[in-house]
Amino acid sequence: MNGQSTIRYLYSPNNHNVGSNTSESVFQQIWLAIVNGELAPGSSVTEESLAKRFHVSRTPMREAVQRLIGIGLIERSRGRSMRVFQPTVRSMVNLTSTRERLEGLVGWHVWDRVQRGEIMLDDLTTLYERHKNLVSTKDPILMLEMGLQFHQLLRNLCGNEVVVVILEQVLLALEPYRQLVRMHVERCNDIVKEHGKVLELLAGDDGDAVESAMREHIAEAREFYRSCLVELIHDEAATG
Repeated sequence: MNGQSTIRYLYSPNNHNVGSNTSESVFQQIWLAIVNGELAPGSSVTEESLAKRFHVSRTPMREAVQRLIGIGLIERSRGRSMRVFQPTVRSMVNLTSTRERLEGLVGWHVWDRVQRGEIMLDDLTTLYERHKNLVSTKDPILMLEMGLQFHQLLRNLCGNEVVVVILEQVLLALEPYRQLVRMHVERCNDIVKEHGKVLELLAGDDGDAVESAMREHIAEAREFYRSCLVELIHDEAATG
């Protein structure tokens, strides 16, 4: 999955006007470098070094860095130095617990709008069928991209912009953890099944069941991230 498609599915459409040297563009560049590991976890950075690396002026850099600090992907150290965040189980649990509740709300709002006749599930059904048909390819990167599309479409359908804006900030902070799943086909297969359950319940008459299914879906992801993180930390300790 390339970086631009990742960003597209983590943001609601038309919410961000990105120029070549805007703080939004700079934020996206640094965010991608952190997610892709180009800026290594725990590495020291300064506004000056980042401005030089990404060939941008200090003002948009300063604004972008403040946003990254706000979502926890850059942490302030002593003086003017900062460091790229280091993944931890505690941080992951906090983020996924928050996402769990917000995604539950998204699911409930989509169900409510279906019940009111405001929206239909045709596009979501079509997307899910495409996703399901990709299982045989055993391509985890493509599968994850389809999973992002599914959740973005739910956000687009839910009609609650407050929930969407908050959730998108959580997703930006969570993306480095989600990347842990990239080469695990087994989790990708489970994602399709869990999305299928959510879609089935959205067409039913129990909004609370939809909310519970969405929360269970994120809880399953949390436990998978936990196992991947524990394994990663163990490997790093063994080679350190």
